[in-house]
Amino acid sequence: MTNWTADFTNDPERDFDLYVELMEDDEFKAKLYYNDMNKICLYFYGGVETTVPFEWLTGVVDALRKATELKQSLPAPTENEPSSLRHQSGV
Repeated sequence: MTNWTADFTNDPERDFDLYVELMEDDEFKAKLYYNDMNKICLYFYGGVETTVPFEWLTGVVDALRKATELKQSLPAPTENEPSSLRHQSGV
């Protein structure tokens, strides 16, 4: 049984935009983020074919949308303020 996790974090190279690191058994597989046109994008590292549980992934997408809406309603984080949440699949 594999275990998928989603770590919500901020990207210091993209003005601390919120994005999600997707991991399978603690190995980085992909990231989920908003592009410059405000579209959600899924990028797989290394061009390796990966099977991701769809129901779990749609839950992570929904969580990213909600977290982004919440972040936009909050004051901007300070320079050294960490921001990280975790979502697990149990698949």
